Amino acid sequence: DRMVTRRELEKLVTYMGENPSISETDAMAIVGDSASHSLDSFAVAVADGSDGHMTRTWTSLRVQGTTPIQALRATLRHFQRLHYVVTSAAFGQPPNISMKSLRPPIHFSVREAFQRQVGIWSADKLGRAMLILTEAEAHCKKKGAVGEVATNMAFLRIINAAQKINKDAAQLHH
Repeated sequence: DRMVTRRELEKLVTYMGENPSISETDAMAIVGDSASHSLDSFAVAVADGSDGHMTRTWTSLRVQGTTPIQALRATLRHFQRLHYVVTSAAFGQPPNISMKSLRPPIHFSVREAFQRQVGIWSADKLGRAMLILTEAEAHCKKKGAVGEVATNMAFLRIINAAQKINKDAAQLHH
């Protein structure tokens, strides 16, 4: 939303005053709640298996008018980007090089989470998650109100898978 972005930039300019620069920490403290509830943040929460964060963000997005299809597509796009980096790594490309080639670039606020996700998700599991998201979108388009239920179920299935992946990764490191 351009108006929201403009207002946030105006707040940053006011905050800066005479100071010619602003730190990332300052910007994150000043920018409103809408930034933390973006679709990108939502997709990262799903891939992280963070059900509490996903639920709060999903509720906020729905209140703002985000449709299930928009959320499904944003999450699918995130998983496609993860898949690209993971499969490139399987063919010998260092993940940091693949990540730098992504367009649009990975936002600084989710870069660390993205790197962590690249390290724990396999191409096969990413493929299954993308299939779940695609099927949920098809349900939304065909079945109307039932599509919302299919969307929620898709996100929950992926969150459960992500939690298992995180648990397995943690056991590997111990």
